[in-house]
Amino acid sequence: MVRTLIMAAYLKKDRLNTKAASRLAAIIDHWLLFT
Repeated sequence: MVRTLIMAAYLKKDRLNTKAASRLAAIIDHWLLFT
């Protein structure tokens, strides 16, 4: 899924930014559900 790819990219970019990546994934999931 797109979410997984973006999350993986974020984790590779900054592994300390896990919370932000999780938040981003949640936002993307929400957006996909309502689009």
